[in-house]
Amino acid sequence: MTRIAFSFLLSSLLMNGVLSTSPARAQDALTGTWKLVNSSTETAQRLAAIEASTQDLPSFMRSRIKERLGEKTTPPSELRIRAKGDEVELSGQGRTLRLTVGGAAVPLEMEGRRASAQATRKNGNLVVTLQGDGGVRTNTYRLSKDGQGLVLDVEFNAQRLSTPVRYQSTYKRR
Repeated sequence: MTRIAFSFLLSSLLMNGVLSTSPARAQDALTGTWKLVNSSTETAQRLAAIEASTQDLPSFMRSRIKERLGEKTTPPSELRIRAKGDEVELSGQGRTLRLTVGGAAVPLEMEGRRASAQATRKNGNLVVTLQGDGGVRTNTYRLSKDGQGLVLDVEFNAQRLSTPVRYQSTYKRR
């Protein structure tokens, strides 16, 4: 087989997903500084998810919990991700979190409360799970389909909520 034919075959296999990069390499592609694409559609979907998850709460609790969820789920305007192999550093809103993918949970303190954070990979995506007394938040970081943006999928489960709050935020490279 000639070099040209081999190169064509290899690039064709890569483009069609027959051969793929390792999960660590896919994660490394997330490295960069990302700016929130403020979409009114995404904001409306996030607020609707909060509304749906709090509908079964007693009315005297509902408005306060919706307000707190609104604050806790507001996506940061900017994210910085540094990933190299299994080492990941996530920065946003003045905080930095360093994790090892597949490593032990890291204890941390958030708003005066104890929690833990752990990073894993799922389908080549970076998944960071934050667990505290009040619930579990799972952030899945993945490249957009065109590879030009970052999509942050969030699922927030809390003991008092009837259903998890699920929403998505989109970022572009800065």
